[in-house]
Amino acid sequence: IAAWLQAHAGSIGEEGLELLAHCGIAAPKTAIAQSAEEAARLAASIGFPVVLKVISAQALHKTEAGGVLLDIASREQAEAGFAQIAANLRRFNPEAQLDGVRVTAMATEGHDLFIGGLQDAAFGPVLFFGVGGVLIEVLGDVQRVVCPSSRAEISDKLQQLKAWKLLAGWRGQSAVVTQPFIEAACNLAHLLAAHPEIRELDINPLRIATDGSLLALDARLRIDHSMGGKP
Repeated sequence: IAAWLQAHAGSIGEEGLELLAHCGIAAPKTAIAQSAEEAARLAASIGFPVVLKVISAQALHKTEAGGVLLDIASREQAEAGFAQIAANLRRFNPEAQLDGVRVTAMATEGHDLFIGGLQDAAFGPVLFFGVGGVLIEVLGDVQRVVCPSSRAEISDKLQQLKAWKLLAGWRGQSAVVTQPFIEAACNLAHLLAAHPEIRELDINPLRIATDGSLLALDARLRIDHSMGGKP
């Protein structure tokens, strides 16, 4: 982890998924295409359907830039999708540089949560989590813990979410195994406490399946080595 952090600085997009793998959070199979033809080839290799996502330092919020296309089901759609993402990026920001298009396997069904964190000037490292995906700003269903936290505290906070009823099994649905999420959140809380150079962390959406398996579908980090040990 320390070596990875030392090799990265500034705003980090989905490359940050490499770091999350060390904290027990997997990501779907993915590859990077530099052309429409390569996008088609990689999509076929990964297996349809896939998701296409823009890679650009000027478009960390991919959806706002029209940089996410879902349910790509053929080589032809993958080629057309690459061209569409490039065009959308030019409209979003004519000065933006397209660094490629990420081709990613579609995730299995589940609940979309999120985990975020930051170095707060008053409290130091703080981790927060709750309902993710497109509903994060609409519902505001969030709990917070000061880092480092414990599995017991995170479990307690998780059960305080309004969404807990869904995770616990709502109207006959299967209950979600939440222990992997608790473990991952605890690992991230300790990561933020041990590495104040991680100024911000955002994993959204974080898909959790009924069996508890986790998939980080998008991530952003901000790393500043100049801060040293300061919160």
